[in-house]
Amino acid sequence: MKNLIPLFLLIFLGFQSCDAQHNDNNGSESKIDTIQRVVPPPPGRPPPSLQEEGIFRVVEEMPRFPGCEGKGTKEEIRKCSEQEFTKFIYKNLQYPKEAREKKIEGTCVVQLTIEEDGSVEDVELVRDIGGGCGEEAVRVVELMNKKEIKWTSPKSANRPVKVRFPLPVKFDLLSIEGNENGG
Repeated sequence: MKNLIPLFLLIFLGFQSCDAQHNDNNGSESKIDTIQRVVPPPPGRPPPSLQEEGIFRVVEEMPRFPGCEGKGTKEEIRKCSEQEFTKFIYKNLQYPKEAREKKIEGTCVVQLTIEEDGSVEDVELVRDIGGGCGEEAVRVVELMNKKEIKWTSPKSANRPVKVRFPLPVKFDLLSIEGNENGG
């Protein structure tokens, strides 16, 4: 299960330009490129955005998972936030029994909106690898609201806004070796 920690760092790397790959259960490989690059705007210019119905895709200050406020520099806070989010995922994600039995591995992509208040809304599965993995990825993301976990507010022009972004969740059978309940 310890292999999950580096896998979920992909979640936070999702705010940078990258490609995610996935091998489905028949061995074929497909490539997705759904992750936006976050670049601060030049001084004096509004932030770049793909605003749609009041929801941004890119903002000056992206949301961060809670638990690290006031813990050093912006970079230290960002790293701490990544670690806290990884702990949350590591603690709550369970590899579905059907996926284990069928040896299904790969990356599901969940799209979500972080609201102005930091809550998670509009959770949508946009890529599923089957075997219950997509449902499990959605369940863990929605669990944040059930546990009343609030992200830091995303901001544009120093005001809270809504941000929608993709979240890759990788399922790797090696990560469950030695874990008797598969989670």
